[in-house]
Amino acid sequence: MRLRIIWSRTSQNGRWGVQVVAPADAPDIGWGVTAIRGHITALGQTNGADCFRLDPDDDADTFIVFGDDLSPVDGADTVYHDDLQGGRTATILIARPWALWRQYGYKRRDADFQTVTDDGQIRVVDPAIALAQGLVLPDDDSYPRHIDAPKMTTFGDILKRVIDQ
Repeated sequence: MRLRIIWSRTSQNGRWGVQVVAPADAPDIGWGVTAIRGHITALGQTNGADCFRLDPDDDADTFIVFGDDLSPVDGADTVYHDDLQGGRTATILIARPWALWRQYGYKRRDADFQTVTDDGQIRVVDPAIALAQGLVLPDDDSYPRHIDAPKMTTFGDILKRVIDQ
């Protein structure tokens, strides 16, 4: 079986990184977050590169997710994650459909939540919805807290009498 490299990321100095091989008919993986239904095998390290083999399988119950700086929240595990210098990272996750992970931006200055649908589409999950549904925890552990109605002073009664006249 012919294999080819479908995903490769190297450090800024070129000394380490990650490479993923797959059968020649496997889809290409570009930039951004990509999910492919299948299985992944760690092959080991050679010449500073961590090497993996992806076997696409339409009947698999897992997706292999490729991206830059990803961190699993629920239903996913990290297969590979490394800092590649210069603010770049590379991550491989193994995830079930509808797993949730966080994708970070440049130097983790921003982030969003993402999931993979049954058909392999990557979707952004609004953080407020994820928080309200209990999928994620708030950044500050003093939440949630109920907000009571403000107490009314006698000024309200005076104002009511003045306005009603």
